[in-house]
Amino acid sequence: FTTESVEPSAQLYEAWHDYESKNASGVKNVRLIGHELPEAVQACIEAASHEFALESQNRCLKAAAFGKCFCDFYNAKQFVETCQSLRVLNAVRTPDVGLALTFPQYDALKADALVDRLIDRHMHGLAYKICEYIHVKGGVDKVLVHWACAKTRQGQPDAVVRDEVVARLSQRPGISYAQVANAAFREGRRNLAIMLLEHEPKACEQVPLLLDMHEDEMALAKAVGSGDTSLVYLVVLHMKKTLDNQDFFRVIVNHHGARNLLIAYCMEQAPEFLEEYYNASGSPHLASLLLIRQYFKTTDPEEKEQLLKRAKEGLLQKPADAKMLEEQMLLIREQHALEKETGRAEFVGLSVSDTVFQTLIYGEARRAAQLQKAFGIPPKRFWWIK
Repeated sequence: FTTESVEPSAQLYEAWHDYESKNASGVKNVRLIGHELPEAVQACIEAASHEFALESQNRCLKAAAFGKCFCDFYNAKQFVETCQSLRVLNAVRTPDVGLALTFPQYDALKADALVDRLIDRHMHGLAYKICEYIHVKGGVDKVLVHWACAKTRQGQPDAVVRDEVVARLSQRPGISYAQVANAAFREGRRNLAIMLLEHEPKACEQVPLLLDMHEDEMALAKAVGSGDTSLVYLVVLHMKKTLDNQDFFRVIVNHHGARNLLIAYCMEQAPEFLEEYYNASGSPHLASLLLIRQYFKTTDPEEKEQLLKRAKEGLLQKPADAKMLEEQMLLIREQHALEKETGRAEFVGLSVSDTVFQTLIYGEARRAAQLQKAFGIPPKRFWWIK
């Protein structure tokens, strides 16, 4: 671009200047550049990117725009991107912002990092406009969330902050209110955090923060409402770990879905805890059924008898069921006695009829008669067994 330069870019610049001055030789001169015209356009674009003065940028870009009109199949992508980048750089180079970035620095830094620097300076308005202008992926949401988090640190009333934040963030579907609520909670504004979480559309974002805030009942309600079993288990197991049993039972009894999941979990993993829950919730008969279920799973004879004794205590209001358990306990004792007498471990686990039959096989007719009397076996059935 020096005086009397014969470089294609300088010739293009002079041709544009002549054209702007309404000198007809401008078009003629640009055609004389020939096959080097694309390189001349490229050089003018690069020259504009290195200029800080707006007037110099405009002259170089206008020269490039003038030259590309005479190029065949010219791809204007770089020209457009350079214009966009220069608009961004000119915005941050102003005295109010004070980021005197060069074009190479901006190219290496990328728009994401520039936006981060601006929001760290609390220049959210400029960062928002830049994200919208050059379409920074996720940039608008990031700026709005940062702005909202900063808003929670101001001394305005909770309702005012909530209204301002919701008014802004509601324009962006899917944006996370949980991050803002977390910032409010860390600032000691618990009520504001709860208000903001009410607008969070994702239960998986609401529930962990509510647990951190010790809002266990609210977290459980959100988890149950979401229909996500993994989320419900997260809350239930957290409450089981942090609350004493009585408080835990008081909360869980009002949530049908969570209660069913707790029962399914404890049935396999913590039967003792489930037994305590049944007794505390006024359902001792269910605790007895649980003990009977364990009775069929265990192989230890002594443990079997103890389980039946505990199960019988929960069936005091159901005499028929209690009598059945008592007879089963008697059968177990008789079977142990028969195994000791015969020296054969073949009786435990058999039914009454099979026990009598096995006793007769070993020639213990007297013991078989005792079993008939003890369990009230009808004579017809007893003779059929014999």
